[in-house]
Amino acid sequence: MILSYFLSTEDDPKRRHLYSADTIHHFNRCCLSCEFKCGYVDVSFSHNMKYFLLSCKGPDIPSVAVYRTEDKQKMFDVELNENVNATYNNMQMPKVENKTITIDDYTLTMQILKPAGFVNTALYPLLLIVDGTPGGQMVTEQFQVDWATVLVSSFSTIVIRFDGHGSGFQGTNFLHKVRRKLGKLEEMDQLEALRFISKEPYIDKTRMGVYGKAYGGYLATLLLSAEEFSLLKCGAAVSPITDFELYASAFSERYLGPKTDSRVYTMANLAHRAGLLPEKQYLIIHPTADEKVHFQHTAKFINHLISEKANYTLQIYPDEGHFLHGEGTRQHLSQSLVNFFEECFRKPELQSEEEEDEVEEDS
Repeated sequence: MILSYFLSTEDDPKRRHLYSADTIHHFNRCCLSCEFKCGYVDVSFSHNMKYFLLSCKGPDIPSVAVYRTEDKQKMFDVELNENVNATYNNMQMPKVENKTITIDDYTLTMQILKPAGFVNTALYPLLLIVDGTPGGQMVTEQFQVDWATVLVSSFSTIVIRFDGHGSGFQGTNFLHKVRRKLGKLEEMDQLEALRFISKEPYIDKTRMGVYGKAYGGYLATLLLSAEEFSLLKCGAAVSPITDFELYASAFSERYLGPKTDSRVYTMANLAHRAGLLPEKQYLIIHPTADEKVHFQHTAKFINHLISEKANYTLQIYPDEGHFLHGEGTRQHLSQSLVNFFEECFRKPELQSEEEEDEVEEDS
């Protein structure tokens, strides 16, 4: 018997489990990690394959342990992150919920983060976080704490993530639907997700925003400027792709075809959306030494924004690349995003009776 070991999503696209399969006889599959209290694992084997190191990455606090391959017996714990557990359990962390939406006969999952003190009768602002990169995945059971967690916990914001057409781990047919029409299906799917969640009684439809990075920044800009759904008040795009003729040919030509087909590239360009942004709060953040999405993307798009008299704010990080290396810089970016959306979602202050009397006296 010769066994092959692999990570699979066959249980659920949000999960990763370790499986073994007999490659000689009947391909008998066996899940080695499904019985563990872990939904998202990563694994590496010892040189002789007798043991494996299992990293549990969610949904609970990550942990690492060594197991015997033969009988899945735990040998010892490598890391339990007890201090992180203690800190996490003493904080008001978001509640994670999953809801499903059916689009074109596909059942897709929306992840919803709600404040710990959530009540159904209150109104909450909404932030949609998008990626949309073909083959990418936003909704998983992997543990994560980031700036969006701060928005949920400290500023009572509802945060949602949704994987639509073109996302990974849901079959190649679903993945390749976006070929030669980048942005179209992804935008439609995310708009459908927004319509779905905005029907909930706890969503404040006057305080809705969107965020994305790189391809997600491209998609976030499409959503913010969408004429079919005008409820989005603000959006932030980090290193947005604005013109696929300027982007890596390996990616652009895989999904849009040769760059000689100018019509397809013109349709995918963000330039034609600049005129739909004047009434929006739009933040662009771009490191000047970004090697993946060159600063030229933002510079060219800003020319169009100026021509259309659009309202935008530009924040740069001099000499930083696509992935910010400095700890202080990363913290600054996170704080900038929190501040931007906190201001966008802030309720207008109602004038007190005394202030109204003063205004009347002055007039």
